[in-house]
Amino acid sequence: MGKESKSIGSDISGWCTFFLFQLGLCAIILIMSFISNFSFQNYDVGISETVKLLGIVCDIIPIVFIAIYAILIIYSFIKRRNYSVQLAMSYVFALFLNANCDLIWAIWSYNINTPYLLSCILGIIWFAIWLIYLYYSRQIEELFPISTRVSRKRDYLPIIFIVLPPILWGIFIIGY
Repeated sequence: MGKESKSIGSDISGWCTFFLFQLGLCAIILIMSFISNFSFQNYDVGISETVKLLGIVCDIIPIVFIAIYAILIIYSFIKRRNYSVQLAMSYVFALFLNANCDLIWAIWSYNINTPYLLSCILGIIWFAIWLIYLYYSRQIEELFPISTRVSRKRDYLPIIFIVLPPILWGIFIIGY
């Protein structure tokens, strides 16, 4: 469990370094953005205080897990863990799904302002690019040969913790 990949002589550089840097930077920016834009009025849907608090929790859970998983992925890549690529792919796929949910929610709630819509679309494009990079990159193949990669059940947790809370919040609001 957690064994290192046998890629002696290969160094993390180039696009892989950029991927890891971008992963950490995006997590930091997301946390700072959430803190600076936080307002209780954003969660006031006119139902009750409990619903408002539920909305806040449903926003905080994904942000915390995005930060935790970003750190875990960077650490696992540096330590060359054989589950690194699968964990990174699950994480990027979860962010891809989350951006799609944001886009659908924006369209459904008629909150279609150009910067927000553009941000969602650019996020979807970047996440698709990173998924393709992780799957087809020769550098990733050299660092983590396919024969040594493992997939653990817990590698899929980012999908649950990043995507599920906003979906549940949306369903709760629509159903209420």
